[in-house]
Amino acid sequence: REQAEQLPNYTPADFFERMRVEAISGGEDKLAIRLLRVLNLRAGREVSSSEIGYDAFGLASPATIVWIARIRAGEDLTEAQMILREMIEKYPMSEAIPEALHLLATLNMEIGYFSESVEIYDRILNEYFNSPYASDAAINKAHALYMSRRYNDAVKAYSMILNQREWRGKLWAEATYKIGLCFVEMNELGKAQGFLERTYLAYSGYPEWSGKAVLESAKLLLSNGEKESARKTYSYFLNNTKYSNSEIYQEI
Repeated sequence: REQAEQLPNYTPADFFERMRVEAISGGEDKLAIRLLRVLNLRAGREVSSSEIGYDAFGLASPATIVWIARIRAGEDLTEAQMILREMIEKYPMSEAIPEALHLLATLNMEIGYFSESVEIYDRILNEYFNSPYASDAAINKAHALYMSRRYNDAVKAYSMILNQREWRGKLWAEATYKIGLCFVEMNELGKAQGFLERTYLAYSGYPEWSGKAVLESAKLLLSNGEKESARKTYSYFLNNTKYSNSEIYQEI
């Protein structure tokens, strides 16, 4: 106990920060950039682009380069995209490729490059389906197609998600709801109503999506003059205790 009391009272973040300062002082730049990444990802330390010099790229591992691109993206999306493309080309066999592709596609989505995003998400699904990024790539590919107004292709992409049993749950609820929206956009209102009803009946445990489906379904019914059906749809939602704490419950 006495020995424990004599130990320095450092937090893990303090410990790694001290190691980083010592690494910089000792000219161990590669170790310093790795420790900065650890501090950011594990200890929540904020990191600015100014702390990462351009010489860091020659020292960084592929995974660290992806992390650097993520930091740079907060200030310069174009530079972050360039960093990722160069990393993907230079290290095609790296285990960090799925993460790099996912981040690149996400950045493309942010600036409205939906077609490019679809191509990258497809690559993740075709080449890295067992990676942790596959399900996110699948739903975002479908979103990109929807945003591009390629509604038939979006329906196929969302339907693919429903064929993956291991993704069952919240992702299925979202995909089912979004298929309904696609059919709304294509003016196939019967199909749209079917998927919206399926969303709030089969996925009531996910009020974020089932609640939206109720609103959209009732709106379609009202536009078709079916006021009584719309009222019953709202009542179904309001009488279900699962929804009582949701934001949409207050809206309805």
